[in-house]
Amino acid sequence: LLSSAANVEMIFVGGYIYPRTGVALGPVTRQALASLNVNKAILGIAGITDEGLYNANVLMAEAEQQMMLSADEVIVAVDHSKFGKRALARLGGWDMVDRVVTDSHLDPKWQDVVRGLGAELILAPAEQSAAGGIG
Repeated sequence: LLSSAANVEMIFVGGYIYPRTGVALGPVTRQALASLNVNKAILGIAGITDEGLYNANVLMAEAEQQMMLSADEVIVAVDHSKFGKRALARLGGWDMVDRVVTDSHLDPKWQDVVRGLGAELILAPAEQSAAGGIG
């Protein structure tokens, strides 16, 4: 969809293409991402705690870590069910997160945690989050 938009410049990085998701992973991907600087990185993750962000796939976690390092702003898009859960690989801490976008079903306790850790919190209205979820 983005590649057909006239106002979008799209760069595709190489690497191993993970069949389940179609994303590029591995050392070639990390190397390509390290040579770039982007305005925003928008990441989906498998888990989020007050200690940081997690993903269930180690290769994906490595690629996402590099994406975070290559971005001026890191935005995490995650549904409320991922809060308080860890996964196999830790991506990093809250010092790398600028903004969290989640659905309006996020427990108020977690809303306070996110804000207290310094990230901007954006809650999607219920009618949008019910239509398909985030993350």
